[in-house]
Amino acid sequence: MNAVELKNVYITNDGTEICENVSLEIKLKEMIYLTGKTGIGKSSILKTLYGEQKVQKGELFVLGLNMNKIKNKDMPFLRRKMGIVFQDFQLLYDRNVYDNLSFVLKATGWKDESKIKTRCEYILETINLQEKSKSMLHKLSSGQQQKLCIGRSLLNHPDIIIADEPTGNLDTETSSEIMNLICKIHKLGKTIIMATHDEKIIKLFPAKKLKLENKNLIELN
Repeated sequence: MNAVELKNVYITNDGTEICENVSLEIKLKEMIYLTGKTGIGKSSILKTLYGEQKVQKGELFVLGLNMNKIKNKDMPFLRRKMGIVFQDFQLLYDRNVYDNLSFVLKATGWKDESKIKTRCEYILETINLQEKSKSMLHKLSSGQQQKLCIGRSLLNHPDIIIADEPTGNLDTETSSEIMNLICKIHKLGKTIIMATHDEKIIKLFPAKKLKLENKNLIELN
């Protein structure tokens, strides 16, 4: 089973064609950069992968599930298998760091408070925010908030992490911190699909690259 498989896929956004007749495979445990000019449609491709948008034509499989035929009742199962790192964070600013994590677990069916505590503490250690667990989010730097987003994406033991420009609004030093964390997560056996237009990051942290250009996804060395 592949992490993602596209067969003759067409994707549009608000009537604009993003890609046409694309066929490719992304293997489990691969790390992939999705690159291309700003505004070309990278986010639309990511949204299609996690079920926010439908393919216009062709077949898309994510973790073996046919996204053309997936039922609404099966979407929560798929979403638990995918961790999403949004470009605009989408954190809960009326809750502290720990509660941002525990809220997601409770919302996805976790009941046992001791298991919730253990999982949250493990994630906080993974993202190196254990000393900030009781801090409100306005006291965190942008880099710390991005780390929290990445931690949130890991909560339900996903197979795939989808990250949309996770270093987009960060300085060079903080971007490197975030990328070190993402690479650490990749080494834990996660598939990483990350949209970026930052060539410096790609050179510093090399991985397979797919470029969105002329309505096609081209694999680059």
